[in-house]
Amino acid sequence: MAGHNETGKKGERLAVCWLSERGYQIMFKNWRYRRGEIDIIARKKGVLHFIEVKTSRTSSFGYPEERINLRKWRSLINSSMAFLEGFSEEAPFQFDIISILIETNTAKYYFIDDAFP
Repeated sequence: MAGHNETGKKGERLAVCWLSERGYQIMFKNWRYRRGEIDIIARKKGVLHFIEVKTSRTSSFGYPEERINLRKWRSLINSSMAFLEGFSEEAPFQFDIISILIETNTAKYYFIDDAFP
């Protein structure tokens, strides 16, 4: 597996732990719809959270959350709408970002709540 893929998978594992510690109930990881994927689908206080995880080992090229482009947002929205069509409950939902910067084996978390209102 390429280094960036390993970093991404590690970031997703760290994100699940970080979110769980803060009261999020993890429902799905890497939920796929056609070509799109939602990194984490979680629930907290009755709200569904579609969470994009971005991880990097350096900030030399910018912060991880800065790598989310319009194409990624469209994919996330399309995938989440497909998820909601098959979801049996009516629930408010939102899109969040968790950015993880791993430098010298220390993880720094930046959570953007309701990133795409």
